[in-house]
Amino acid sequence: ELFVFVFVFLFNDTATTEIYTLSLHDALPISGVLHIKGSPFLDEDFIPGSIELNNGEKVDNVPMRYNIYTDFFEILTNKDTLTITKPYEIKYIKIDGKEFVYKTNLLDKFGKKNGYFELLVQGPLTLYSKRKMKVKYDEFVPSYKGGSGTKNYYYQSRTSYYVAESNNSIFKVTSKNDFLKNIPYHSAEIKTYLKKNKIKISKEVGLINLINFYNSQL
Repeated sequence: ELFVFVFVFLFNDTATTEIYTLSLHDALPISGVLHIKGSPFLDEDFIPGSIELNNGEKVDNVPMRYNIYTDFFEILTNKDTLTITKPYEIKYIKIDGKEFVYKTNLLDKFGKKNGYFELLVQGPLTLYSKRKMKVKYDEFVPSYKGGSGTKNYYYQSRTSYYVAESNNSIFKVTSKNDFLKNIPYHSAEIKTYLKKNKIKISKEVGLINLINFYNSQL
């Protein structure tokens, strides 16, 4: 089957969950039930969305939410919470104006990139965003002068952006120069466009505009 039961317990803005991750300071595994400040979800609420499978089957108005920490979509049915266990069978998930795809074959210089990516631009160059969530421990360390000393575990999120070519090779967008180095064509036009429109590719909207411009030149 496509779904299997999973139990998630939420208490206001603090989640109780089983984790196995790295400590902020000593790189030792933390295992057990911990109280973690913040939320692992893109949105706490279950929002109606649609799921289409690779075989063409489609289901609309499915209450669901994206758990960034586990990289799973959770679905509400009656009073039970389900999680998708065969994401590779999914063509796309659309929720709250966003479209997610599950990729297993994107290759960059460090190897394969797997998981749910948000599709931002589709074309000769396709732009994806990838959200990740880590659990950190806030402990003041005098030698490093870091942390506030609350001694709480908390969720820390990060979003990275990837550009994919038609051969499924990808690169992570880190800077303008890095982008130009990875794109062999229309570099002069891109430089002019960036300068004229004061595009900041560190901002999602700027990166979207840049990819759309590049695709329009092909």
